[in-house]
Amino acid sequence: MTNAEKFVDLIADLYPVGDKQATQMQHNTEEIEAELGKYNWEDIRNKVQYFYSRKNDKSRPRIGQILAMLESDPNVQVKEPDVVLEPKYKIPTTKIWSIRTTFDKLVQVLIDGGVLPNADGEYHNIRSLVNPDTDDVILNPLQWLKWKLTDAMQERPDLFVKFPNATVLEGLAIAVQGGLVKFKVRDWAKLANKGE
Repeated sequence: MTNAEKFVDLIADLYPVGDKQATQMQHNTEEIEAELGKYNWEDIRNKVQYFYSRKNDKSRPRIGQILAMLESDPNVQVKEPDVVLEPKYKIPTTKIWSIRTTFDKLVQVLIDGGVLPNADGEYHNIRSLVNPDTDDVILNPLQWLKWKLTDAMQERPDLFVKFPNATVLEGLAIAVQGGLVKFKVRDWAKLANKGE
């Protein structure tokens, strides 16, 4: 439960709050949390109870009054903000719904093949892309895929004309889904287990 939710509940317990006022306070919990979220709940509760017992037990306090009491008390500590670690690398996504499944699978294959970094920004190589014509591992898969995409766009421009702003990865997904770009995937972990 957030500080804002606890604050609304405490005010409703201490003061005569009508249904309309209670609903309004509940709708404003985001704004209340923005103001009170940096303080410990015990300090907030103490200030509300102090206001009720010493200042006014008929009219509820405004947020500004409670904030002023919190800010002026040298014993009240501001909480350290929670550190939210953003991923080092944002995995590519697409808004083109018709290729979303193919796109997501392609991105995962490229991550597993060391072509794209994972969410931690690290490259790892547990799979390789294989040329289906020669059965050879593709040494520079990103360049190879771009060449294949260029060929596919020349062969079937009608597939790509609907998406003039498509990224290279989206174009590849369109080509893969249309059967214009084909490759195999070699899973090195499975091959290692077969050799045991």
